[in-house]
Amino acid sequence: MQTYRLTIKKRTAWLTALLLTCIAFGMYDAFLAAQTLKESPSFKFLTGLTLLVGFLALRLIMRYKKALENETALKRLYLNETDERQAYIRSRSGQPLIIYTSGAMLLAAIFAGHFLDVATMKALAVAAFAQMTISVMVSIYHTNRTTQEDED
Repeated sequence: MQTYRLTIKKRTAWLTALLLTCIAFGMYDAFLAAQTLKESPSFKFLTGLTLLVGFLALRLIMRYKKALENETALKRLYLNETDERQAYIRSRSGQPLIIYTSGAMLLAAIFAGHFLDVATMKALAVAAFAQMTISVMVSIYHTNRTTQEDED
């Protein structure tokens, strides 16, 4: 359980870095962004996307901090992550890779929207959301399929 505790601490550190990045982009949006960027129609989407990523990171940080303080919560989190059926479903839906690539694409979309091209931002955001949607649909399909097999 000590190695899992270390894993959770590493995840918390990465999520904290992500949260600080989102805060930095939020501060940039509020104080330093060019007026042309603020007047663009995609600025609200860009701000919302930054807030969404930041709030998701904050929620996970809070969950991990709570688990680190409580041994039962840490065990429950560990059992949920190492459950064989859930691991099968995750592997079928490509979730470990999809989560990382979609997250990287969303961060690239935020960066592109601030400093590069709005069309690139929209394409990256749409592709990331499409990837995540397909992954969730496949995950739901396999969850229902394995549940039906358990009932039979």
